[in-house]
This record gives sequence, structure tokens and C-alpha cells, in this order.
Amino acid sequence: MNRQIFRNIFIFASAFILIDQVSKFLLEKYDWLSITANPGIAFGIPIPNIAVVVATLVLIPIIIIVAIKELPIQKTITQFALALILGGALGNLIDRLIH
Repeated sequence: MNRQIFRNIFIFASAFILIDQVSKFLLEKYDWLSITANPGIAFGIPIPNIAVVVATLVLIPIIIIVAIKELPIQKTITQFALALILGGALGNLIDRLIH
């Protein structure tokens, strides 16, 4: 695994998390758009147990990190896609823990 690729993916993922959190903060603070809370998971499906959701949100980034280390990821678009997924999963975990 190329350290540069690994570093790039985490820089992009961190940027996505930062953009996600800052945009949510600004939307709440300045009331630019109305925010609708989703009490469930995807498409409002009820959460049977929050621990299962949090465990899944912790497991997804771990799987992605292992995949990044083990698979030959040379294409920039693949790195970018993995960074989006990783950033989204970690951003969702942050949202679940904070809100």
C-alpha cells in the first residue's frame, strides 16, 4: 500500500467531514434552510437499537480502512470514491453521537 494514496484518501475524507459539519452548523445557526431531523436510519426506517447503528457506523470505516490497505487502489476516482464513503460514514457517526 502506497502511503501517499492512504494519506490522500484520509485528507479528502477529513475535508468532506469538515464541510459536512460546518455546513450543518451554519444552516442551524443562520436558519438558511429548515432542517428536518430523521429519527430513523435510511428513509426513516425505525432504529431498533441505537447500539446496532453505532456499531455499524464504527465497522464501516474499519472495513474501508482495511480495504484501502489491502487492495491495489491506483485510480484517483477510486480513491475519491472511498474518501467520500469514509467521510460520509464518519460524518454520520459524528452526527449520531452529537445529536
